[in-house]
Amino acid sequence: GVSESSIAPMPPIPGYDGGAPSGEEKIIKNASLALLVENVDDAAAKISLIRARFDGHVGNSMFNEYTAGSRAGEITIWVPSAHFDEALVEIKKLALRVDNESVNVSDVSAQFVDLDARLKNLRATESQYLEIMKRSGKLSEVLEVTRELSNTRSQIEQLEGQRNYLSRQVALSSIRVSLSQEESPEDLTDEWRPLAVIKAVAKETLAGLTDFIDDVLALLVVLPLLLLKLVFYGAILWALWRGGRAVYVKVSGSLPLSSGKV
Repeated sequence: GVSESSIAPMPPIPGYDGGAPSGEEKIIKNASLALLVENVDDAAAKISLIRARFDGHVGNSMFNEYTAGSRAGEITIWVPSAHFDEALVEIKKLALRVDNESVNVSDVSAQFVDLDARLKNLRATESQYLEIMKRSGKLSEVLEVTRELSNTRSQIEQLEGQRNYLSRQVALSSIRVSLSQEESPEDLTDEWRPLAVIKAVAKETLAGLTDFIDDVLALLVVLPLLLLKLVFYGAILWALWRGGRAVYVKVSGSLPLSSGKV
């Protein structure tokens, strides 16, 4: 069977009946483009005009500005599948360079045949259960048929939902466009002006000088405490040394002198 998770997701479309184009073949088309353009915002606006001209629908969009003159974004549109190729050509005309192009085409005709056959069988089963309910008089039989009828209708609703989703995928094609632009010479000139460089260096120098002064002030505050600790620990070491020396002298004086005879 076919589930929505196996197909590229699409947003709900208000007012759209979900019917697939008539014909034997049922084709799903989706495209992804990466374009380098002169201006990202202008290109996005023109893509929206192309979408409106083909009576398409708006998808997701996202734009970011990283540095002055460096802007990028992504926009997705949905167009009727009959105008998919034409819309793709029009969008690519907006590019200074097409960096990447990917078109995915899937034939889901067999899945439609399978879904239609299963739906036909289930509806026939539903009709049989309805006839049995008309003839049945026992409560136990009525309850059993009602349970089976409910289960059959649940399966019908599930398959109809899958078929409608496939129909929308066939009827509308998505085109996702990633847009980027190069920095203009004016932006690069403004970014690297000598005055701007001098200001940046002066700012960094001032920050370094400020950090140095902070370190000196901190040292002046902490220095008395450090000196006090050194005096304290030095006094303890000196006292230990004097005490040890006195004990050594006392012990040495109480030992008998050796005569040196064998």
